[in-house]
Amino acid sequence: MKIGLKPIAWLFVSIMMMLGVTGCMFTSEKQMTKRMFDYLEEKYGGTYEKEIFEKGSTLFPDMYGGAKMMVHPVGQPDLPFYVFKSRKSEGFIDDYVLCYFSYRYTEKYKHEIEELDDRDLIVQFALGFADEPQDPATLDISLEDFVADKNREGRLFLYVAVPVAEECVPDDDSALWNKLYDKMSTLTDRNFSVSVAYVKQESYQDALDSARIAFAVNFSWKYMRDGFIQDVYFERDDLISDPQYFQRYYLNKNAEGRFDDDSKG
Repeated sequence: MKIGLKPIAWLFVSIMMMLGVTGCMFTSEKQMTKRMFDYLEEKYGGTYEKEIFEKGSTLFPDMYGGAKMMVHPVGQPDLPFYVFKSRKSEGFIDDYVLCYFSYRYTEKYKHEIEELDDRDLIVQFALGFADEPQDPATLDISLEDFVADKNREGRLFLYVAVPVAEECVPDDDSALWNKLYDKMSTLTDRNFSVSVAYVKQESYQDALDSARIAFAVNFSWKYMRDGFIQDVYFERDDLISDPQYFQRYYLNKNAEGRFDDDSKG
């Protein structure tokens, strides 16, 4: 005599069917990454290399996030981006277009930032737009037109790391900060944010590795594994020309000489 599913099992299956997850609940990482690669290759062409795969939540993706994978085009490791399992369908979405233009903007303008200081700065730009374009035809737009399009709501982020010996951060580095502010004001009419981090010289490579993915994640220099000392943050609307503006950074140093002020960024 065959024994049917126990009531609790039937209840579980029923719930899964109502949630619409029975078809993908047990999808393996290998199956999911293949589907993601197929999606990217069909949408953009080319081939891609996996960096990180995160399974996410199958039952509650709206609350905890679904499966996602960081990849980069083969031969272009400095262009990382994410592909996500869509929360609204069985398909996928990605942030390739926005990362692509962030990468191009960095490549075009980072040297202008590096020339503002004699130190070996690490520089990365990121475009933070409210709506991430999904149409691959957007890639045909020029960099200047894409960034200047006022119909795209958002801002421009600049991340700069300054390597220092041990933890010898300058008492007053406002000359650099003001140069960065002035440069950003000439580069874009958009709102912008600037984050300047001071990192240990021996952690230079770690800072460089961290900056590589700055336009693919919600980035902070504090995400460095080691070597982060402190950072300074300002925006277009901040009156940094006022000599008093940065005073809070100087006055709020603790006994170890680090900035305590985390009120921003």
